[in-house]
Amino acid sequence: MDPDERIKQLEERVRELENYLAGPVLGGTAQKLVGSSLEIADEQGRVVAELKPRPGGASLIIGDVQAQAAVIVGRGADGPHVMLTRRDQQCAAVLTTDENDLPQLIFAGEQPKAKITLGHSKAGPEFAFRDAEGRTRLTLGLMKNGTPSIALYDAKGEMRVMLNAIDGSSTALNLYDAKGKTCAQLIIRPDGVP
Repeated sequence: MDPDERIKQLEERVRELENYLAGPVLGGTAQKLVGSSLEIADEQGRVVAELKPRPGGASLIIGDVQAQAAVIVGRGADGPHVMLTRRDQQCAAVLTTDENDLPQLIFAGEQPKAKITLGHSKAGPEFAFRDAEGRTRLTLGLMKNGTPSIALYDAKGEMRVMLNAIDGSSTALNLYDAKGKTCAQLIIRPDGVP
């Protein structure tokens, strides 16, 4: 092939590539950008955002992904999530869905398993407090019938105390042993008689 003809073909190919890459920015005809990840850097060359695949989906990480706190928005095999990380890159809070596709807001403490969760249980909406081992120690919630309840759990995760406001007019306090058997129960009827 003639060198001039080869240069002409290469210049035409460069123009095609320029148009393809400028399309998304300038409103051209390009329809997609394909790759395994996308990084956005600031003026100093630090990566400040990254879009990358993960099992079952992708994540967008916004922030200095090397050493700073970040916001992570994604979808994976475990469902959608929005996560805030601390400067040590540990999770601080996450909005996600549980195994029943119900929303959950989770706040993590210094110890990764110590959490406060706002979400839904089988019984209804609840706040759950978990210890450093990830065991539930306290729940505040509403049962499906609207009855508010407070439950305390021992270090093994067994419910030991349950307080309910029944039917909006009666109150019940239940005490359980380590095996979950009711040891004592106090019910205050609507007329105030225990």
